[in-house]
Amino acid sequence: MNKKLRIVILCSIIALVMTFGHITVSEGVNTNDRYIKVGLQSPLYSDKWVNLYSSDGFSLMTVDEGFEKVFDIISTVIFVRLDYGFDDLEIETGPYHIELDMVYNSYEEVKEQVEYLRNNDIDAYPYFNNKVFKIWIGQFISEQCALDYITEIENTIKNEMKVVHPDNRRIFINNFGGQELLVFDKDTQLFISSVNADELTSIVQVEKNKYRGYITFNRIDDELITINYVNLEQYLCGVVPREMSGSWPIEALKAQAVSARNYALQRLGMHASKGYDLCDTTHCQVYGGYNSEKINSTRAVTETTNKLLTYNGKVVSTFYHSSSGGKTEDSENVWSSVVPYLRGVDDEFSLGAPNENWKLVMSKLQIKEALENNNIYIGEIIDIQPVEYSESGRVIKLGIVGTEGIHFLKNEQSRAIFGYNSLKSTMYEVESKGGAYVLGANYASPKRISLDETTIISGSGARTPTRGSGRNDNRQVRVFNGNKLKTISSLSINYVFEGSGWGHGLGMSQWGAKKMAEEGYTFEEILKHYYTGTEIE
Repeated sequence: MNKKLRIVILCSIIALVMTFGHITVSEGVNTNDRYIKVGLQSPLYSDKWVNLYSSDGFSLMTVDEGFEKVFDIISTVIFVRLDYGFDDLEIETGPYHIELDMVYNSYEEVKEQVEYLRNNDIDAYPYFNNKVFKIWIGQFISEQCALDYITEIENTIKNEMKVVHPDNRRIFINNFGGQELLVFDKDTQLFISSVNADELTSIVQVEKNKYRGYITFNRIDDELITINYVNLEQYLCGVVPREMSGSWPIEALKAQAVSARNYALQRLGMHASKGYDLCDTTHCQVYGGYNSEKINSTRAVTETTNKLLTYNGKVVSTFYHSSSGGKTEDSENVWSSVVPYLRGVDDEFSLGAPNENWKLVMSKLQIKEALENNNIYIGEIIDIQPVEYSESGRVIKLGIVGTEGIHFLKNEQSRAIFGYNSLKSTMYEVESKGGAYVLGANYASPKRISLDETTIISGSGARTPTRGSGRNDNRQVRVFNGNKLKTISSLSINYVFEGSGWGHGLGMSQWGAKKMAEEGYTFEEILKHYYTGTEIE
């Protein structure tokens, strides 16, 4: 599957408590005025440090009622890191510092004194907090080292000095040569842009990727979190071409742009505990920043600016997937919630798409290990069979029999355990190995039977024992399940999942949208087809 077409997957999809329609159009949503914080995870090389690049240098800003410049850095590269020493950097630094008892109101004031101290071979640098500057000295590995240094320099420095102890909030900014330009607390949030640029024209490179807007940081214990603070519409320009190929028809791209806009607005604060709204992976929406932008994708975003999909006047949560396999799904068959605009619809437009038919082969050992990795212990695997299907043909209850018990996987749990990219959808059947679930006249719920001890009675009354005999016996029977003629064997150690489509099946099929656009449907018609009873406002 092309990475650009990778579906949006919520890793915690089973446990997700969903809230729908909390934004109304009457609130006057202007997406041009919306800014979001995107947590960057790729392609960062460390959670302790990161390199930023700008051909024009950098501007450091704070924000209150508006952005206010703190100072410029005339360097094309800066190195942002945690306030600790790191073995991987091969430098000897520590989290103890010395603070001078002086307060400065601007960077220009503190810079002059810092340069004076550096000229006297004292490792001084500015500390910024709560809109004021102070001077800090050194990075010592212990309090005693810092106290010894105070004794050493007290004849040179006439100010009172004190030792600053370790704190897990501090972040350093160094220049390319490793010299400390600034240290600040994460509570004093700094926004970094390319020099003399505003949020609409600024482009900053983070490792290998470029991003519009600002780069800011958060710190949680020993983790440095890099965040892109960006206008929502510019964010979408970096999302749409990663979720749908920029070469696809413009109406399909417009449908994707509206879906992505809705999705972002309804998921703001998804990662609030880490200090940002959305991440840049499939957990939220794949976001590639400036590097990913394509002409047609940007056009689709621009021509749908402020367009939102609504249900009864409220902005909906627009889930989408790669391809449906011919029919989309009802929300309650993926989660437990009934959502009126996420209804299963016939989707002939997805037929013929990649992954219309796929196969996954798993051994008993692989299945056992996958279950145990998710704290499900049922011994050696004996049999696997779908027990219940939805109207669309998706498995909503999968029975797994082991030597120590039976376990049922419901809805998307089978994909979560066996792998979203391996078990591409829940629209599958399993080639039975050694048993089957049947619904007999004497019991109301499905019951597992052993094929070694079962006789099948045909419509003519002929009895066929499933237990085989002879040297060439492969213990196979063929049964009709009401849909397909299946071959069931009791000897193989593998299980074959044969399925259709890719994704959870909720909402818009991306390949279906492509086909609809090719057949002349507008983006409004595409969205209304996949999201029942909705309007575009």
